[in-house]
Amino acid sequence: MLVTIILFGLLAAVPIPPALGPAWAEFSRAPACCLTGTKVEVGTLGFDRDQKRLDFWLRRTVTRGIKKNVVISWADTRTCAAARPLLASIRDIPVPKFAPVGTSNRSSVYIDGISFALRTYSDEGTLTAETNVDTPLASWIDSALKKLDSCWSDKLPERTR
Repeated sequence: MLVTIILFGLLAAVPIPPALGPAWAEFSRAPACCLTGTKVEVGTLGFDRDQKRLDFWLRRTVTRGIKKNVVISWADTRTCAAARPLLASIRDIPVPKFAPVGTSNRSSVYIDGISFALRTYSDEGTLTAETNVDTPLASWIDSALKKLDSCWSDKLPERTR
Protein backbone atom coordinates (compact mmCIF):
# COMPACT_ATOMS: atom_id res chain seq x y z
CA MET A 1 0.00 0.00 0.00
CA LEU A 2 2.89 2.37 0.77
CA VAL A 3 4.21 1.89 -2.78
CA THR A 4 0.77 2.83 -4.12
CA ILE A 5 0.62 5.98 -1.99
CA ILE A 6 4.10 7.05 -3.12
CA LEU A 7 3.21 6.32 -6.75
CA PHE A 8 0.02 8.39 -6.61
CA GLY A 9 2.05 11.23 -5.10
CA LEU A 10 4.43 11.09 -8.04
CA LEU A 11 1.59 10.97 -10.54
CA ALA A 12 0.15 14.12 -9.02
CA ALA A 13 3.48 15.96 -9.15
CA VAL A 14 3.20 17.23 -12.75
CA PRO A 15 0.81 20.23 -12.85
CA ILE A 16 -1.89 20.67 -15.48
CA PRO A 17 -1.33 23.73 -17.70
CA PRO A 18 -3.43 26.60 -16.23
CA ALA A 19 -4.98 27.38 -19.64
CA LEU A 20 -6.85 24.05 -19.51
CA GLY A 21 -8.37 24.59 -16.10
CA PRO A 22 -8.66 22.01 -13.32
CA ALA A 23 -9.45 18.33 -13.67
CA TRP A 24 -12.91 17.34 -12.42
CA ALA A 25 -12.29 13.60 -12.55
CA GLU A 26 -9.41 11.19 -12.42
CA PHE A 27 -9.03 7.45 -12.56
CA SER A 28 -5.94 5.34 -12.05
CA ARG A 29 -4.47 1.86 -12.09
CA ALA A 30 -1.36 1.02 -10.07
CA PRO A 31 -0.02 -2.52 -9.52
CA ALA A 32 1.22 -2.86 -5.93
CA CYS A 33 4.18 -5.04 -6.88
CA CYS A 34 5.67 -2.71 -9.45
CA LEU A 35 6.81 0.86 -9.65
CA THR A 36 4.37 1.61 -12.45
CA GLY A 37 1.08 3.39 -12.64
CA THR A 38 -1.34 5.08 -15.01
CA LYS A 39 -3.56 8.01 -14.11
CA VAL A 40 -6.05 9.73 -16.41
CA GLU A 41 -7.35 13.18 -15.49
CA VAL A 42 -10.37 14.79 -17.16
CA GLY A 43 -11.29 18.45 -17.47
CA THR A 44 -13.51 20.73 -19.53
CA LEU A 45 -12.23 22.40 -22.72
CA GLY A 46 -15.32 24.54 -23.20
CA PHE A 47 -18.72 24.59 -24.86
CA ASP A 48 -18.96 23.77 -28.56
CA ARG A 49 -21.72 26.11 -29.78
CA ASP A 50 -22.12 24.28 -33.09
CA GLN A 51 -22.54 20.84 -31.48
CA LYS A 52 -24.29 22.31 -28.40
CA ARG A 53 -22.23 20.25 -25.96
CA LEU A 54 -19.19 20.44 -23.73
CA ASP A 55 -15.79 19.28 -24.94
CA PHE A 56 -13.37 17.57 -22.56
CA TRP A 57 -9.62 17.03 -22.34
CA LEU A 58 -7.95 13.92 -20.97
CA ARG A 59 -4.38 13.71 -19.70
CA ARG A 60 -2.69 10.34 -19.20
CA THR A 61 0.31 10.20 -16.89
CA VAL A 62 2.29 6.95 -16.94
CA THR A 63 5.05 6.44 -14.40
CA ARG A 64 7.53 3.58 -14.80
CA GLY A 65 10.47 2.16 -12.94
CA ILE A 66 12.73 3.04 -10.06
CA LYS A 67 13.81 6.23 -11.82
CA LYS A 68 10.13 7.20 -12.00
CA ASN A 69 10.14 8.01 -15.70
CA VAL A 70 6.99 10.02 -16.41
CA VAL A 71 5.31 10.09 -19.82
CA ILE A 72 2.37 12.46 -20.35
CA SER A 73 -0.02 12.23 -23.28
CA TRP A 74 -3.26 13.94 -24.22
CA ALA A 75 -6.62 13.25 -25.83
CA ASP A 76 -9.93 15.08 -26.14
CA THR A 77 -13.53 14.37 -27.02
CA ARG A 78 -13.21 16.21 -30.35
CA THR A 79 -10.53 13.87 -31.72
CA CYS A 80 -11.21 10.63 -29.82
CA ALA A 81 -14.54 9.00 -30.62
CA ALA A 82 -14.28 6.66 -27.62
CA ALA A 83 -13.83 9.44 -25.04
CA ARG A 84 -17.32 10.98 -24.84
CA PRO A 85 -19.30 7.73 -24.34
CA LEU A 86 -16.61 6.50 -21.96
CA LEU A 87 -16.93 9.60 -19.77
CA ALA A 88 -20.73 9.29 -19.82
CA SER A 89 -20.41 5.67 -18.67
CA ILE A 90 -18.87 6.78 -15.36
CA ARG A 91 -22.48 7.19 -14.17
CA ASP A 92 -23.07 3.46 -14.72
CA ILE A 93 -20.23 2.16 -12.52
CA PRO A 94 -21.77 0.45 -9.48
CA VAL A 95 -20.72 2.22 -6.30
CA PRO A 96 -18.94 -0.11 -3.85
CA LYS A 97 -20.92 -0.91 -0.73
CA PHE A 98 -19.52 0.24 2.57
CA ALA A 99 -18.28 -2.76 4.55
CA PRO A 100 -16.87 -2.09 8.01
CA VAL A 101 -14.31 -4.71 9.03
CA GLY A 102 -15.97 -8.04 9.75
CA THR A 103 -19.22 -7.25 7.92
CA SER A 104 -18.29 -8.14 4.34
CA ASN A 105 -19.53 -11.25 2.54
CA ARG A 106 -16.46 -11.17 0.32
CA SER A 107 -14.26 -14.19 0.94
CA SER A 108 -11.02 -12.77 -0.48
CA VAL A 109 -8.82 -10.17 1.12
CA TYR A 110 -6.14 -8.74 -1.16
CA ILE A 111 -2.89 -7.60 0.35
CA ASP A 112 -1.24 -7.22 -3.01
CA GLY A 113 -2.82 -6.84 -6.42
CA ILE A 114 -3.67 -3.68 -8.32
CA SER A 115 -5.10 -0.49 -6.91
CA PHE A 116 -7.89 1.02 -9.01
CA ALA A 117 -9.16 4.47 -8.06
CA LEU A 118 -11.76 6.96 -9.30
CA ARG A 119 -12.47 10.47 -8.07
CA THR A 120 -15.24 12.52 -9.61
CA TYR A 121 -18.35 14.51 -8.82
CA SER A 122 -21.64 12.83 -8.01
CA ASP A 123 -25.17 14.16 -7.68
CA GLU A 124 -24.47 14.48 -3.95
CA GLY A 125 -20.91 15.81 -3.89
CA THR A 126 -17.47 14.38 -4.58
CA LEU A 127 -17.08 10.63 -4.72
CA THR A 128 -13.80 8.74 -4.37
CA ALA A 129 -13.50 4.97 -4.64
CA GLU A 130 -10.44 2.74 -4.44
CA THR A 131 -10.73 -0.98 -5.10
CA ASN A 132 -8.60 -3.94 -6.04
CA VAL A 133 -8.99 -6.55 -8.78
CA ASP A 134 -12.26 -8.35 -9.58
CA THR A 135 -14.52 -5.35 -8.98
CA PRO A 136 -16.79 -3.33 -11.30
CA LEU A 137 -14.47 -0.31 -10.90
CA ALA A 138 -11.41 -2.39 -11.86
CA SER A 139 -13.23 -3.70 -14.93
CA TRP A 140 -14.35 -0.20 -15.95
CA ILE A 141 -10.84 1.27 -15.60
CA ASP A 142 -9.17 -1.59 -17.51
CA SER A 143 -11.78 -1.23 -20.27
CA ALA A 144 -11.43 2.56 -20.32
CA LEU A 145 -7.65 2.39 -20.73
CA LYS A 146 -8.03 -0.05 -23.63
CA LYS A 147 -10.70 2.05 -25.36
CA LEU A 148 -8.56 5.19 -25.10
CA ASP A 149 -5.31 3.47 -26.12
CA SER A 150 -5.31 4.70 -29.74
CA CYS A 151 -6.33 8.26 -28.78
CA TRP A 152 -3.22 9.49 -26.98
CA SER A 153 -0.96 12.15 -28.46
CA ASP A 154 1.82 14.46 -27.34
CA LYS A 155 -0.27 17.42 -28.52
CA LEU A 156 -1.91 19.52 -25.81
CA PRO A 157 -5.61 20.10 -26.63
CA GLU A 158 -6.75 23.67 -27.24
CA ARG A 159 -9.73 25.20 -25.47
CA THR A 160 -13.02 25.25 -27.37
CA ARG A 161 -13.73 28.70 -28.75
